[in-house]
Formats: sequence, structure tokens, C-alpha cells
Amino acid sequence: MALFLTIGFALADLPAQEEPLLHLTVVPRILNDAVQVIWEQTLIQDTVAGRPVVVNLEVGSTSVRLTITCYSAPDLSYLIVVQGFVRQGEVAGRNWRTSVQSLIVPAGERVVYFPLGRERRGAKHQMLVELHVEAVLP
Repeated sequence: MALFLTIGFALADLPAQEEPLLHLTVVPRILNDAVQVIWEQTLIQDTVAGRPVVVNLEVGSTSVRLTITCYSAPDLSYLIVVQGFVRQGEVAGRNWRTSVQSLIVPAGERVVYFPLGRERRGAKHQMLVELHVEAVLP
């Protein structure tokens, strides 16, 4: 099983801002049917509130594109918005599924996201993505 992973957004592209930097950790994982991790990759990206970070995953004939946007709230929580685009199969443009998920998360909490949805019992593999956001302290 070949896995390809890219993350888009360059810190150099950040304009001078008064918003604090946010530290986004994204950990995609592939689980086997025994719910054991058979592959994972930790991605760390600094961003500002409202600036999307794009993560692309390719596993065989499945492509997953996640656009993750974080917003800061005054109560030290974060609104995390994840737009998911999933293509399964070899035919381009016909098998795309899209989703938008949003969740308010207290500072320091981790979120688990299933871009392909929850797999049925007995499925050979399952993909999940763990998200974690925290403020970068000056």
C-alpha cells in the first residue's frame, strides 16, 4: 500500500498580523481490522486564525483533501472547520464525496475526524485524522 502525503501553506506567506499564531498538529492514521495503527504521519503547521491549511492524502486509488481552518474564541477555545473532499476509484471527477464538519474545541483538546466515515465492522482498513490546535506563545 503506497501512501503519499502533502501539506500546503508556507509560513513565509503569512502577512504581518496582530493575530497570535496557532500551532496546528494533524496526525492521519490508517488502522487495520484489529484497530491497530499500521501507518501514521505527524504534520505540524503554524497558521493564523482564519487561514486554511490543506492536507492531501493518497492511498492507492483513494484521494483525500482536507482543508482545515481554525478560529480563536475569547474563552480560549477554537472553532475548527474541516472541509473534506474524498475521491475513491480510478475515474476522475465522478466519485467525489464532500463534507463540512465544525466543532468548538477547548484549548488542549484533541479531535478525531473520520474523512471516509466510520468503516463497517470487518473492513480491512480505516482512516482517521487527529487534530490538535494550540496558541503559539510569544
